[in-house]
Amino acid sequence: TEKSNEEKQKEEELVQQIHKLVETRDFLVDDVEFERLTEREEDKEMAEFLQSKLSKSYLQKATPVREKKMTSRGQQTSAPYVIKTGLTLLKECCGFACSIM
Repeated sequence: TEKSNEEKQKEEELVQQIHKLVETRDFLVDDVEFERLTEREEDKEMAEFLQSKLSKSYLQKATPVREKKMTSRGQQTSAPYVIKTGLTLLKECCGFACSIM
C-alpha cells in the first residue's frame, strides 16, 4: 500500500513543523539557560560588592571604638561575620534607605 502524493506531502509538512518546533524549543532552552547563568553571575558580583561595602562600613565603625576604649583581651569580642548571598544582603542592607551605598 503506497502512500498517495497528498499523504506524502502532508507527512512532509508535519515533519517540517515538528522540526521547527524542536528548533524553537532548543532556542528557548538555550536562552533560559543563558539567562540563568547571567543572573547567577550578577548575584555573585552583587554579593561580592555588598560584602566589600559591608566590610568597609564595619571596619570604619569598629576602628574608632577600639581606639577610644582600652579593654583587656578577655573583654574583647568580635562581631559575628557571616558570608551571605547577594539576595540576603540586599534584603538586609538595602531597605527603604541604604546607608552604605
